[in-house]
Amino acid sequence: MEGVPVMPLGRVVLAGVQREVTDHVVGALREELLAQVTARRARVVVIDVSGFQVFDSYVSRVLTETAQALRLLSARMVVAG
Repeated sequence: MEGVPVMPLGRVVLAGVQREVTDHVVGALREELLAQVTARRARVVVIDVSGFQVFDSYVSRVLTETAQALRLLSARMVVAG
């Protein structure tokens, strides 16, 4: 996905946003993370939010919902940055 690199490392998935964060980008990040965890049976997702210029209530809600969905897939999410 362009602008949101997602890098699998064994059973860990790393993600970081390298461009302006829009509602579309956050939604696309969620979908890509869930797809990668499902495909690779990952157990940990690390999201680097240091590139987020704006971290508003929508971004917070989407990340919370993503963490909840990942727990259903037996994965944990770590937010760094």
